[in-house]
Amino acid sequence: MDSLNRKAFIVFSLLLILDLLVRIWVSREAMGPKGLEHLAYDPAKVLTVEIASGKERVTLERSSRGLELVATVPKEGSSNVSRLLPPSQAREVEALLQRICSLVRESIEGVPENGDTIYGLDPEHSVWIRLQWRENKKDLTIRFGSVLPLNVMYVYASFDDKPGLFKVLKTYKESTMTLLHSLIQ
Repeated sequence: MDSLNRKAFIVFSLLLILDLLVRIWVSREAMGPKGLEHLAYDPAKVLTVEIASGKERVTLERSSRGLELVATVPKEGSSNVSRLLPPSQAREVEALLQRICSLVRESIEGVPENGDTIYGLDPEHSVWIRLQWRENKKDLTIRFGSVLPLNVMYVYASFDDKPGLFKVLKTYKESTMTLLHSLIQ
């Protein structure tokens, strides 16, 4: 029994040392991988928000009263409405704006010419969100494409401020779609 306890203690000690070595190695890489870029936009200054997927589209504008739903285009027909969002939906929109404006994106090198269709960024399958700022009328358009089969943690996006393909977390696309459907209903 003592030899079994001794072997267990040795294995446990080796695992602790291995864990310590891994933690030291990871802490050396604290700067993160190269090619990551952090967006730093002010979500409170976003004037217009457009979200679209296929034929579904929602347009929101910030007014002195708060966020207003200006227009929706459901799958069948279209409707122009102008109504103030209820507080719960306004909080959802503000939370999405906060996440989008502080997004971390990772550049992808060596994308083939037909990358848009390969990554599901064609208009029929992609989801996009366009933000327009009040002060400088700057636009930021992000198109979320298909989730990669081998790396389901990422979707692809194309940014107008720096054209190209980037990896971003899949949850950005999911939360954008959820918000779009909740605003159209």
